[in-house]
Amino acid sequence: LIIDHHSSGMPEVVSDPQLEEVAAQFDLWNAALQTGDPKKVAAMYGPGAVLLPTVSNKVRTTTEEIEDYFVGFLKLKPFG
Repeated sequence: LIIDHHSSGMPEVVSDPQLEEVAAQFDLWNAALQTGDPKKVAAMYGPGAVLLPTVSNKVRTTTEEIEDYFVGFLKLKPFG
């Protein structure tokens, strides 16, 4: 229940460059997913990356393992 509301009491929207960078990186990753190409998705992960997959219990620590995970994952047609 809102009893009293004044627009002057609304919080100010503040831009956060770090959040913007994270959002931009997520958009790039999601675009790679949309290609349906496991190699393109795996290429988004740098050297030493560790993937804790959502639809597998196996931790992936090499480019080959990460690519292998996305072969199956991309069949689910993920988005966003």
